Amino acid sequence: MDKPTHNMNRRSLLSMLGIAPVMPFAAAAMSVKPAKTVKLSDRMNSLPWTKQWQAASETGLFLEQLRERCSDVSAGIEECDGLLSLAVFGRDRSHGKIIVWTGTWGREASWRFMPYLPYIAARDVELVEGNDDVRDAAWALERIARTVPVNSIGVSIYISDHLLAAMSEAGFSAEHPAVRGVVNGYSTLGAAATIGRLIETGALVHNGSLMTTEALTRFRRSMAWHPDGHLVAPATALFRAFAARSWTALSEGR
Repeated sequence: MDKPTHNMNRRSLLSMLGIAPVMPFAAAAMSVKPAKTVKLSDRMNSLPWTKQWQAASETGLFLEQLRERCSDVSAGIEECDGLLSLAVFGRDRSHGKIIVWTGTWGREASWRFMPYLPYIAARDVELVEGNDDVRDAAWALERIARTVPVNSIGVSIYISDHLLAAMSEAGFSAEHPAVRGVVNGYSTLGAAATIGRLIETGALVHNGSLMTTEALTRFRRSMAWHPDGHLVAPATALFRAFAARSWTALSEGR
């Protein structure tokens, strides 16, 4: 083989020797089509157990039944975008499963009717006027407390004066040991993980609220609240209930 001349470049020499040239990293990178930039996917960011949640509904489960079936209950309340949601849960004495009831009230004065028509048709939301929403929620807790102990009530640390006044009138003032301020974030995400385990193991049933199911389906773990206002309250009330219960159990060493 002739000695290569100085004019023969490296690529020609390698070709003559039958060696495929190795492209430098920069050149290789330029020859590869850049991958599409993808943010955290909705699948990873959403709650993975929402389909199982839909299948865990119990037909005919009403709030009053929790008084008969549970030794004690815990609750969570959330106000947002003209809605107020209440979530109550306890452990059924007969089969040991967690039973959950959620309900929502909507103030007509601040109601945007079109997005809520399916929930109104399903009687999943009760339309009220003035401060009837906070009174109804507080009275619901008061009626339950007549029969079974209310272990904990998770509320926002920014609870409105109207809700606080109604709860105080019902016997649950801010100083009541059961009332717990729950901050959105790690506390509520930890509660979501707890609910997920219960759902996945078949240890939880609920009343099949359409709005709550929709809220959980669209909930995004990377956001403190979802942009769709009507999807905030039911999911957050549920998470506050479980977060407050965990806090109470830890403080009592259980």
